[in-house]
Amino acid sequence: MLSEKTDLENTEAFNKESVKDLRKLSTKDINGKDFTSKDFEKYDLTMVNVFATWCTACVKEIPDLVEVQNEMKSKGVNIVGVVTDPVDDNGENKEAIEKSKLIHEKTKASYPFLMPDKTNFNGRLNGIQAMPETFFVDSNGETKVVLDKAIRICMECIGIG
Repeated sequence: MLSEKTDLENTEAFNKESVKDLRKLSTKDINGKDFTSKDFEKYDLTMVNVFATWCTACVKEIPDLVEVQNEMKSKGVNIVGVVTDPVDDNGENKEAIEKSKLIHEKTKASYPFLMPDKTNFNGRLNGIQAMPETFFVDSNGETKVVLDKAIRICMECIGIG
């Protein structure tokens, strides 16, 4: 899957400490707009949802993520999607980019769909075995394990927290 990409110099395996550092991230969204680690600075926490256009469960959860984003943005929480199939060892896959744009439109996604950069988010995307995959990034560009906080936030969103 993503671990098969060949342009991964200076990255480490999925579970290594160094993959937590996304301070040098520089990529583009499916429309060609730049996205860098500076974009994480605007929010206390950013939920990064990794998915593929061929993953039905991934696409079906996007409208729910839009609702979460609408509810949480004012509380300092943002969402970005990382759609994996528009980039492969041969470069950009135009057909997958167009499919990503269609999904973005049809699901009324209000957050950007990013494409993996040449380092697979400093190796963080390597080793993903199933999608959707979600992780969190703080305002400093470091990935965080914040399941307790995320669960509390989600519980509050649905009125049981």
